[in-house]
Amino acid sequence: MADSAGIDVKVVELRDRVRHAMADAFSPLVNWFDQRNISPDQLTWLGLGLAILTALLAGFRVFTVAGIIYLIAGAVDLLDGALARRANTASGGGAFLDSVLDRAGEGVVHAGAAVAFAYWGVWAGVLAVALSLSGGYLTSYARARAEGLGIELPEVWFGRGERLVLLALGLIFHFAFVAFWILAVLCWASAAHRIWLARRRLAPAPPAVEAGEEEAEAGEDASGSPQEDKPD
Repeated sequence: MADSAGIDVKVVELRDRVRHAMADAFSPLVNWFDQRNISPDQLTWLGLGLAILTALLAGFRVFTVAGIIYLIAGAVDLLDGALARRANTASGGGAFLDSVLDRAGEGVVHAGAAVAFAYWGVWAGVLAVALSLSGGYLTSYARARAEGLGIELPEVWFGRGERLVLLALGLIFHFAFVAFWILAVLCWASAAHRIWLARRRLAPAPPAVEAGEEEAEAGEDASGSPQEDKPD
């Protein structure tokens, strides 16, 4: 468990470094949006619009363009948070809207890919899409439910950002079928890992032995079994 915790910390640190590096790279664009009074929520809705466009292109089997648009949608998802911090407008409501619309965008992109696979009669691809989407949603739900019960779970090694990049590359370079099966396996593995952690941390503690019973047992251990009256 200690090794796993150490790996979790390293993964989170690496992910934070990548996010900060990308935020620095996009800093001029964030300044441009801020100067024109564009709100973070507007960027969040723009990200959803790009995801819907990705889904339409994927449904019509224009995978390369769809993958490029989906990468842009991922960049916009980074920009809305950076803009909120820059403008000092970060709020719980904005974070909630961002999370909900991110999941909605992920869902429609999967739906578009499923339409393409169904058109080609590649039903194993449709199955991979369904498993990928359900596994991703279950991973998020497991964390949200555990936090609702007062348990904080670590970030998964394969989160939404990694899913987005892998899927976009799969669309661009035409290995979407393989990408969805990789996503399906990793998403369900992440969900199973979170469920296992939550169950361990939510398991009831073993019942404590009463203090009086402990003292009695200690006394018996020290003096041996109680003496019984013996006949003369």
